Amino acid sequence: MGKKCVLAVVATLLLSSACAKNYYSIYYKDMTGGEDFVNDSAYTIPVTHPLAYRTSSIERSMEEMPENGYVLVGYSAFNAEKSDEDKAVILAKSLHASAVVFYSKSAAGKTTAQEREDAESFYGEAGSSVPRAVDGYDQFASFWVKKKPKLGVLSKTPAMEQQTKIKAVRGVVVSGVVKGSPAFYADIMKGDVVRAIGADEISDQKSLKGTVDKFSGRLVEIEVIRDGIPLVKKVRLE
Repeated sequence: MGKKCVLAVVATLLLSSACAKNYYSIYYKDMTGGEDFVNDSAYTIPVTHPLAYRTSSIERSMEEMPENGYVLVGYSAFNAEKSDEDKAVILAKSLHASAVVFYSKSAAGKTTAQEREDAESFYGEAGSSVPRAVDGYDQFASFWVKKKPKLGVLSKTPAMEQQTKIKAVRGVVVSGVVKGSPAFYADIMKGDVVRAIGADEISDQKSLKGTVDKFSGRLVEIEVIRDGIPLVKKVRLE
């Protein structure tokens, strides 16, 4: 092959590479709600490359990352040919994310109605319009930023069974505790029900956030119920 032909082939390959679609950017869904976390001192904005992790379970990563002090910035979900994960890292840097978590699984042979339904559930709103490649891959990347928690409690609304057990409809269930947080050192545990902070009753997740913000920086007593037994924990909020 002549020198000119070689150069032409190289130029074509470079052009093809430069024009390759970045599905991570195309199907990115923002989860910040417009919050300007970059200029918020509670967040740690990385000055180096974001950390990259791989998971075999999206659900597990969605539990473990918050417990390690990360807040979800956004995610990408799509089905296509195997994508270059470096493109996700580039997107993570542009988002000022501290970490990106990858998930990928071959989607070859997905033909049954149930599998198609599962795939649609997997993609959700972000990737539902992506054509499914015959030998493609289900691909997912979540983007995270570190945040210093004021309390460090991850919460959810009590189920009916729990409401019956604690004989109350108010309060929030601790679904996780951020490692190294004030709640962590106060021995607040997963499964506890937070009923009050100081003299303020906690009725739902919104009131929990508002009350934690109200008492930020102060030593407070937090009333929790653990296995039906009321406990009081003293916590200094950040």
